[in-house]
Amino acid sequence: MKQPTRNKKLAILMMAILLLTMSTSGCGSSQDTTPEIDAAFIANPDRSLFYGETLTIATTFGGFDGALSPFQYLTRMYMDTNPGVTIEVINLWSYTQDVDRFANKRDELGVQLMAGSAPVLICGMFVDYRDLRLAHFFADWFPIMDADPNFNEDDWFMNVFHASAIHDRLLAFPMRFDYEMVVANSTIPGLSETLAAQDSITLSELMKLHREMSTDSSFFLEPFFSVDQVVQFYLDSFLDFDTGLVDFDNEQFIDMITYAGEITSPNFEMSARGTHAAWWIDPEIEAYRSENYFFSFADMYQYLPHLESGPLFTEQTPLVNERGELLVDISGSTYVLNANASPIEQALAWDFIQFSMNPDILGAAARSLHPFHMYPVNRHLFHQGASSAITIWIATVREEFGWPLPGTIDESVEYVRARTDTLGDMPMASTRTLPFAVENIIDEALELFQNGLVSAEQTAADLQNRVTLVLMEMGIN
Repeated sequence: MKQPTRNKKLAILMMAILLLTMSTSGCGSSQDTTPEIDAAFIANPDRSLFYGETLTIATTFGGFDGALSPFQYLTRMYMDTNPGVTIEVINLWSYTQDVDRFANKRDELGVQLMAGSAPVLICGMFVDYRDLRLAHFFADWFPIMDADPNFNEDDWFMNVFHASAIHDRLLAFPMRFDYEMVVANSTIPGLSETLAAQDSITLSELMKLHREMSTDSSFFLEPFFSVDQVVQFYLDSFLDFDTGLVDFDNEQFIDMITYAGEITSPNFEMSARGTHAAWWIDPEIEAYRSENYFFSFADMYQYLPHLESGPLFTEQTPLVNERGELLVDISGSTYVLNANASPIEQALAWDFIQFSMNPDILGAAARSLHPFHMYPVNRHLFHQGASSAITIWIATVREEFGWPLPGTIDESVEYVRARTDTLGDMPMASTRTLPFAVENIIDEALELFQNGLVSAEQTAADLQNRVTLVLMEMGIN
């Protein structure tokens, strides 16, 4: 789509400011010009200074169709609790519905960061905090956590924070997270039993099972499996930002995407990347999948206890990488802190973050603020919201589907909560670690390959050349 003249001017202005910034601060990722923040003041401020202050928050949770969102109710609760404080919500929701508007808003926020006029808290989807050239625009949350005497690590799924860090700096605070639990098609002889013998499993092991186990008909691996997913999970074999390694143009990568393409369902669409449109278990969908797929990654299985009968897909097993780290997704639920905001604004931001994750404050609002199929990073908030969510879900499968429970609903809820606590303590790795520029290149190249427009060899060569060029521009070589 041809961009309007105004948007072209905006992009040119952003690039000019970026080049000026880079020329004055040093080229490459080794130069750290992050403004000093007073972590002690942010964590323990003189709250009398909050009076008359405004906190600006650019969020995707600002509501749509003119209705107030749960997030906006939360900001009103905060203002009621803190008289004299104003929270200005900048609603970014509509920008997520259009690719061009989304890109333009990213550019606009980039310009605001460079000009010193950006909001104090910004949704991580709209800023490229993974690009080390831009890291100085964002404060590190870790020192603030460390300085806060009320921040108890036992209250949080800390491994989510460590998995989200970039070079040991937490530039984007994850509000919630998601992870994959694999279930096996019980109608394929021996498959569920094989998965049940595993404490965890890797994507390569799933692919190996698919390759080695014979069936009477041709089954694909999983409804949402794709070439893109394989590359995402094994990217560190071909790309290393620390060393500047770019190694796509080789037989290993070519063979990997070729085989992945062969076992990807023809019904898969790149536009569904990273989403699970059919996350709600439906017996008809299950029946269809049992006739076409080995496995399912559908989110809602995670809310079920171990059932002896009922589901056609069974034996929930966490999906991990080759190092045994649970693969977590935090995209769309993070906030960056503007490093150039005033200390009082930064203190307000941290106070609001803590307020929004406090189970004693949120009460029944926890479930609406944190979607059914994602987990708050605060353990107590998860327990509070999960209890009602799991109760509703388990009651649904028992009453509507007729699936028998192994005990009472309360026992099933406690089983699921305990399992999530255990998984939350596993070592973790984020599935999203790339700067926008690299991510876009990989997405474009794999979509062309997925649609049969280029060969695996052409894809490998294209990625090798384009990613190498981008890393050179970033000063990584």
